[in-house]
Amino acid sequence: MTDHPRLPRYIPTCVGTAYAGMSKESKPGVYGPEQDPNHGPYVLAAEADAEIDRLMQWVSDLQSGMYVNCVYCGHRYGPGETTPVSMADALRAHVEACPKHPMSALKAECDRLRAENARFRKLYHLLARDVIFFSQYDEDTNTWPDCGEFFSPCVLLNDTFAYATADAERVTDDQLDLLIKMDRQFGQSGVVAWAAQVRGSEPLEPYRTEKYCAAREWLRTASPATGAK
Repeated sequence: MTDHPRLPRYIPTCVGTAYAGMSKESKPGVYGPEQDPNHGPYVLAAEADAEIDRLMQWVSDLQSGMYVNCVYCGHRYGPGETTPVSMADALRAHVEACPKHPMSALKAECDRLRAENARFRKLYHLLARDVIFFSQYDEDTNTWPDCGEFFSPCVLLNDTFAYATADAERVTDDQLDLLIKMDRQFGQSGVVAWAAQVRGSEPLEPYRTEKYCAAREWLRTASPATGAK
């Protein structure tokens, strides 16, 4: 809720400790009288924020002369004069990096899932645009793995670089962003230009349109790192 320019914001006292865990942008509040017959008395939100800040500082002061230990790896922080931040903040930062803390594994798994989600969103975008298809052929091993255990995103290039050919170019994860950009900016001509840049060869003459040449020039000047073979 955005603060009103003239009226003070109030919160119900019954919100209690739940209010302390919220960001200032998401904390509940109302504008109006200090008493509500349905929800009990209200207090100024600014006063509640100030009290929370005071109590948090009090906790930091109490811990400033102590050592704080990680019970999983034994690492120790403190006392206050050797730690530029509060003990709680120091321990929180350590927990995120401690390989023995259970939260570390959860964070690593969360990071992995975020990266996987981002990759699949890019692949789904290219699939929806009919830019790629999924092949089961593994170029690295020259094998056809069992169905469902392997898929390789590829750009379909039949009769694009040579007549009467079934052709495709594999797309690696580090090429997805560039391929999406080429499709968005130049359409199919951009996709062919991307493949030409990767292969280091030109497509057949019908594909070398004005838009294709513009895409090739953009790749040459604006994106030197194209994953060319």
